[in-house]
Amino acid sequence: MQLISSPVTLEDQSWICAGAFVGPGVTVGEGGVVGAMSVVTRDIEAWTVHAGNPARMIKRRRIRSGETLSDGRPLIPADRFATTMTNSSDVSVDLDAA
Repeated sequence: MQLISSPVTLEDQSWICAGAFVGPGVTVGEGGVVGAMSVVTRDIEAWTVHAGNPARMIKRRRIRSGETLSDGRPLIPADRFATTMTNSSDVSVDLDAA
């Protein structure tokens, strides 16, 4: 039997916490957070927090203009702030490449 797989896509500034399972073909939107030990089988919307088994939306993340990361870089560059929800570059993780 042949293994059928799909890539998991993690967009900019998304987090996957320890022990979480993210199923094949799932996209975690920009700024999306998957809580520890969660089981994700469907796409995660941008700027939301999901947790549990099965993972459910806990809340929406609110990002204020001008917030910075610990190293002083802007959390969201000012030129992208107004369009964060629609213009994100995503990063595909190809598990077969490793």
